[in-house]
Amino acid sequence: PPQGELIPPQVFLSIAEETGLIIPIGVTCLRQVCETVGQWKRKFASARDLSVNFNLSHRQFIDPLFWDLLSTALGENDFPPGDFQVEITENVLLDQDRSLWLQIEKLLRIGVKLALDDFGTGYSSLSYLHDLPLNSLKIDRSFTLDLKDNPRHQTIVQSILRLALDLDLYAVVEGIEDRRQLDAVREAGARFGQGYFYAPALTAGEFQEGLRTGLRFPQ
Repeated sequence: PPQGELIPPQVFLSIAEETGLIIPIGVTCLRQVCETVGQWKRKFASARDLSVNFNLSHRQFIDPLFWDLLSTALGENDFPPGDFQVEITENVLLDQDRSLWLQIEKLLRIGVKLALDDFGTGYSSLSYLHDLPLNSLKIDRSFTLDLKDNPRHQTIVQSILRLALDLDLYAVVEGIEDRRQLDAVREAGARFGQGYFYAPALTAGEFQEGLRTGLRFPQ
């Protein structure tokens, strides 16, 4: 049992997924996110175009009640559906039964966006890019770590970026933790990135203070 130490997400999330606790955890997070960001959008001019990415596991994605809860939470908080993006990994797509596509149809009806996370790992089937109504791809951090010194990774990242551009998808490179990695990502042609170099995880209070005073990120 925990003794006050930090437990990394890759540990507790897998347990929550196995036990089914991921469902109530996700519902609580969803309601809090929609309420908090909805308030920010109404209060701060700098937050009016703020968007949210929300990660879903396989169990959450195929839960028939989730999409009704999402639609309700967005409506109750005047949260534009187009500013809400669901992130899934390729593992969610392995079991391509009818329930999966029913949930995708619900997603489209609500008007939220869909992102494919950790692209380039796992099975990375190009058919996903054809079949899914994607808005963006997130290139896995494993390619970022040594991008400056690994020609193979440079070629792969550049190819994914070109593919995303041709398909009119946003491409976000994950795992940018220092200036050197940011420079390598830019040299590869990326326009969007994510990682600790921009900011560590922030509490809602810290982020709200940033909205009030003006958020500043490395250029």
